[in-house]
Amino acid sequence: MPNFVRFDASGKTHDFGLFNPTSISTIALAMTCAFLLAAVTVTGKRNLLARRVGFHGLLWGVLFVNLLIASILQPASPMRAMSATDLPLSLYRLGEWVLGFALLLSLYSREEPDRTTDLMIRLIGSVCWINITIVWVALPIIPSLVYASPEDLAGGARARLGGALIHPVHLSVLAGVGFFYALFFMQGRKRLLACFIAAATLGLTYARSEQIVFLMVLFTYIIVLSRSVVMRLMGFFAIAMTAVIGLVFQGSILDYLARGQGTRNITTLSERTDVWEACFKAFKLRPFIGYGFIAGVKQAPQDQWNATNWTPPHAHSEFIQALVSGGIVAGLIVAALYVRAMWLAVRAARQGVRQTFLLIVLLQIATMALIMPLITVQFSRLASLFVICFVALAAEAKSGVKVREPRQIYAPAIPDLEWIKSSR
Repeated sequence: MPNFVRFDASGKTHDFGLFNPTSISTIALAMTCAFLLAAVTVTGKRNLLARRVGFHGLLWGVLFVNLLIASILQPASPMRAMSATDLPLSLYRLGEWVLGFALLLSLYSREEPDRTTDLMIRLIGSVCWINITIVWVALPIIPSLVYASPEDLAGGARARLGGALIHPVHLSVLAGVGFFYALFFMQGRKRLLACFIAAATLGLTYARSEQIVFLMVLFTYIIVLSRSVVMRLMGFFAIAMTAVIGLVFQGSILDYLARGQGTRNITTLSERTDVWEACFKAFKLRPFIGYGFIAGVKQAPQDQWNATNWTPPHAHSEFIQALVSGGIVAGLIVAALYVRAMWLAVRAARQGVRQTFLLIVLLQIATMALIMPLITVQFSRLASLFVICFVALAAEAKSGVKVREPRQIYAPAIPDLEWIKSSR
């Protein structure tokens, strides 16, 4: 659900309350999905899962219980009085995760086993391109909400595409994944146009981290994963040219990376290192149980924070966020989920273009997880990408079903009517 409210980026002065147009619309969407799921299963006397799906549910279940207990035992903050909405908010956000898994697993279990990976990839493409389309359609209608001005940004001094509607960093990841989806599964002019739009979106978000990650993943695909000798040679040539250009224009590149705020903005990773220091101070105070999901983990680093111009909304790292939220156990489980997903993706990458695409998606998400939380915050677009990839890889590995590869390497983005009829 896009954001309709221009929140203050500093996190200190905005006062829209817990219920605002964005939160109300998000809650309405979740409740509608829950109602429809219940209507299809309970009233229709159908099981939630048509067949058993192996997705390492024990790991996810232990993480859920850990965060639930940590939220119930959330400590009082020395800086502010506990709010009566803290625990209900944490429980509701955990409920959103349960609903997300229920919807995905129910859908996955009803697809033919040899087409489940196709289904997951179509979902990934839909998540990316629906959001990219929303941004470009809304840009001429509400440009002030879609293209953030410098005063709207806490971590950058230049305008960025996405603005308040969809966070520029989140949009950049969607654009990077959307680029590879277009490259792999679209054809002809449609592929060229989609790749251009995705690349333009990524560039206009001014998201330095994702731009670097995207280039790294692109070169990795060309040099390591690609089966074309010509593409590999072109990749080596492109890396050499990039290095030369970097040396020649290093001053301009550093100015671009600094966003006009000096070299400290680079060395601190946009003040992320300061946030990590505050989070580790909080973690040392409660290393075994943490501060709880959403509400507690948001307040913990703020209690150790000294800056007056901005307060961190989260830990700015998936793994640090897990440690502060649920302690050592949560941190280990989150790390295990990422390691397991990457192991499965690397092992399956050579099976075909679909598995290669899933590996590329995970490479981008896992790298970005080092500097931003994904599955340790509320269920979101980027969180859904990780969960979709995880379920696709884990379930396929457990079932042992091999996905049928098409005769051509590039499959159509949208299946034709005959494909739909045969799948029914």
